[in-house]
Amino acid sequence: MADIRNVAMVLYQAISGAAVDEKLVQEATEYFANTESPVDPDTFRRLFAHIRTHLSDQQELTSLAKRWQARLAGRQQFHDVEEANAFHKEYVAALDMDKLITESVTAGFAKRNAGTAFDYELSQPTKVTGWTLLYTTGGSAVLRAGLREHRVTANQALLFSPNAVYRLKREAKSPSWSHFYAVFQPLPTWRPHLDWPKVAPHVGGFTIDSAHQDKLQALFQSLLDCFSDALPLRHELAYNLMEQLVLRCAGLMYEIPRPHVDERIAKVQAYIDEHYREAFSLADIAQTFHLSPSRLSALFKEETGMTVFGWRDEKRMIRAAQLLRGTDQRIAQISEAIGISDPAYFTRLFHRLVGTTPRDYRNGRAEALGTN
Repeated sequence: MADIRNVAMVLYQAISGAAVDEKLVQEATEYFANTESPVDPDTFRRLFAHIRTHLSDQQELTSLAKRWQARLAGRQQFHDVEEANAFHKEYVAALDMDKLITESVTAGFAKRNAGTAFDYELSQPTKVTGWTLLYTTGGSAVLRAGLREHRVTANQALLFSPNAVYRLKREAKSPSWSHFYAVFQPLPTWRPHLDWPKVAPHVGGFTIDSAHQDKLQALFQSLLDCFSDALPLRHELAYNLMEQLVLRCAGLMYEIPRPHVDERIAKVQAYIDEHYREAFSLADIAQTFHLSPSRLSALFKEETGMTVFGWRDEKRMIRAAQLLRGTDQRIAQISEAIGISDPAYFTRLFHRLVGTTPRDYRNGRAEALGTN
């Protein structure tokens, strides 16, 4: 078994500008071959080479290297496993995945055991415009998206659109959480098949029945195999397999009955989605749709599990997150754009609902994205 101290050292060498020991690279490759990491050995070598070549794009990693250069004080090895694991965790947290997900289809398998470097919280990449399909094979996780919390268990599939604002992490009571994932750019013909039953804003999901679980896992595994295959058409094959995954999930999804939504509440939701930037009262909405305020409040809560203003605030925060990660607008401008005149109040509300401040969210600071 590869020594984590050597693995950590070669990762440090790659980001510190030092000469890289190729023997340690091979040992690190073996390490990833024998641990349940989110990358297979071939993917590790490809990403390792990419990071070395494009280190200037990974500002958090270069900052990490400077901090550990002072800590190592000229040492060419880590003191012990605990110190190596500490560096490894910081390295994983500092990676800018936006700069690594460059292909039209990227896939992997991860088993996130409690306390390991891979036991980190997932959130949407800030600049990647692709969709993410995630399939849990074991353990459980908690999804926080918008104002909602959803428990993710084995054999559940989740589909995140590019507009999703979410945090996803292993459930505390689950010793591990394992899942396949694929990030992809859909073809236009796939679009009708990406309208899944919603578990949260811009997040679809459903449970795969027992008769189809093995088939779905086999497709994921075939997709992973593409990235270690030297065939000239491996990218085309990967896209073909991704389409099969989309279609197979769509075929299963269409068999699931959609919950009935009260037509009046559907109209209220559509109205709020269009007018969320504007100031309105519960009485205003009730009058528009010919309901009493008390009846509207009770019916909306019964249908959605949320209050009228909770629905509006969720819409506001999702739009704010999209502007933070997709534009250079000042926080005060974004606050104004979503209908909140007081930037300080916007910052407090964003922190309460999203789990981090607007500034930290924009900067992608991993330490700000811990679970509540």
